[in-house]
Amino acid sequence: MLQAFLLGCVAFIGKCDLATGTNMIQRPIVLGPLVGLILGDLQTGIVVGATLELAFYIPPNVIVGGVLGTAFAIKTGRGAEIAFTMAFPIALLAQAIDNVIFSIVRPFMGRLADKYAEQGNARAISVIHMVTGFITCTVLFLITFFGYALGSSQMETIVNAIPKVITNGLSIDCGLLPGIG
Repeated sequence: MLQAFLLGCVAFIGKCDLATGTNMIQRPIVLGPLVGLILGDLQTGIVVGATLELAFYIPPNVIVGGVLGTAFAIKTGRGAEIAFTMAFPIALLAQAIDNVIFSIVRPFMGRLADKYAEQGNARAISVIHMVTGFITCTVLFLITFFGYALGSSQMETIVNAIPKVITNGLSIDCGLLPGIG
């Protein structure tokens, strides 16, 4: 559970990138090594993070996909080809959850900010902006935490169920990406 908590913190920090001036901490090339440190395999974290960086050039949810893809690659010991296999479905699911939550939260917070704007209350608008950002970061923390906590014990089974033809093909793709990227 500690690792799941720390991975959730990495996702939270990655999402804070938007609040800190877009300094690129959300990218897999940064988050992958952090995941590697947490899971005790910095080398794989670096390699998988760099590989996923190429894949997530225009991502569905780069943070959750990058963190969990790297984590599961390290946890299963199967490397970047497994990260590819798992990261994209995870990233799509995370984006779907994010979209559902924020189709409710953002309009509500926007109306609240509009109310304070009419009153000329800039401080309240700033607080709403920060609270909305915190909610966004917390949502990614929870998706990452539960994704890892619930999936870590079952990951080996899922990975072993993936047909060899797929993992072999993805392994070849991973080898080609640096040349293409």
